[in-house]
Amino acid sequence: MKIRILLIFIGLLLMGLAVYYLRNKTITVIILDDQTKRPLPHAGLTLYPARDSTKLLRQQPGEFEFSLTLLPWNVVTFLATASGYQAEAIPLNIPLWERHHTVQFNLKPNRLTGQVLDAVTKKPLAKVSVSVGSVATTDRRTTMTDAQGKFEFYLVRPQDMVSVEPPTGYKTPQKTAIRQQHELTILLLPSK
Repeated sequence: MKIRILLIFIGLLLMGLAVYYLRNKTITVIILDDQTKRPLPHAGLTLYPARDSTKLLRQQPGEFEFSLTLLPWNVVTFLATASGYQAEAIPLNIPLWERHHTVQFNLKPNRLTGQVLDAVTKKPLAKVSVSVGSVATTDRRTTMTDAQGKFEFYLVRPQDMVSVEPPTGYKTPQKTAIRQQHELTILLLPSK
């Protein structure tokens, strides 16, 4: 009986030491554009739950490397963000024996599609100039609608606004905030 208690005590002691020595992890997080596979230079990374023991070791465009103290039962979630991209979260439970771990995010660009229609006939309007961008700056992009009145933009941000330069015979519509929309229908009223 005494030998059994001694073996259990030694086992628990060894397990405690292993947990103590193996809980410090080095984690590399890489944040890429899903289409081009290039690092996103202005990407942000948040760790949930926040930890006082986290130390940033190295940072370069689209890549973070840091040291983190974890216990075997700890699960952390990484949230990667970049302007014009869909945020992505990855929960991670790093095995006890793994000292270095790499996490890769492939962020998808925010995409806005839309169609410009005649408000009365509901027919598509081709060759209408549509712009998207910030109202406060000159950071705007413009495209023309196709034969079906459709348009498309990538890397749109929730704060961007959509504006339309109406063709002759139509009223100028109000600017539309994108917010979280991914598809937009713009109805133009005839001026007469």
